[in-house]
Amino acid sequence: MFNSTIIGNDYENGLKVYEEYKKFKPLLKEIEKLGYIPAPDENVIQYIIDDMEESHRTPLSELFVMLKSVQNLDYSQFETKELDRLFALLQLVQNNNKQITKIEILDNKDKLPHLNLENIQEIKSKDQLLFAMKNASREYWANLILTQIQDKMKEIENDYVTFKGTSCNHIENGECKIYKVILQFKDDMLNYKKNPQLIDDIYKVSSLLQAEKPNNNFEMEFVNTGKSSYTRSLLLNQLQTREQIETAVKKFLVEE
Repeated sequence: MFNSTIIGNDYENGLKVYEEYKKFKPLLKEIEKLGYIPAPDENVIQYIIDDMEESHRTPLSELFVMLKSVQNLDYSQFETKELDRLFALLQLVQNNNKQITKIEILDNKDKLPHLNLENIQEIKSKDQLLFAMKNASREYWANLILTQIQDKMKEIENDYVTFKGTSCNHIENGECKIYKVILQFKDDMLNYKKNPQLIDDIYKVSSLLQAEKPNNNFEMEFVNTGKSSYTRSLLLNQLQTREQIETAVKKFLVEE
């Protein structure tokens, strides 16, 4: 897919990228066999523009490809099935055009990039690609930690507190360095004066995370619903012991 609308002074760049698209277009059938298609309403191949003003003064040289996964990305097979088909895509793109240095993959369920791979011409092996994928996908890490703790977190739930999910806040060197765990309290029960079990509930979660993932950093997000809606966030290292939790609860988890 290629949209022909060219805005402002980009006519020359538009012509150039259209020529690149014509060279790339024959690959689309092979790419579709791998489970990727052009993203709707987006040019499948575009120039990388970091500075709009600079782009009018100097020739653009690096390109990126934007595709959409036909099926939802399967994070349970991230290191096998997803790796294999992305490596096959990478080889097609590398062999087609050395100017393409970036690939963005949109998941089937939304229009946000779920994989944003840069410097792809430098990736020569599956191990290198997997490292790049892990650096690029917070969703992978969120799914990984979720599968490890979900069942035990569900055991901690009760009539007023619910485990709502996980996310990865920061990735570095192919590892998620900070996870977020989200707990939702209904009926304004995120209030130690109203909820005498609040300290014990948080202690159970803190103990579970320390036992299951002792070498990871966690942010705990508490969401209150009811007459008042608000959110509080604390780091797990502030909640290591019951005494620390009691101090934090009485200081931060008070009624709005």
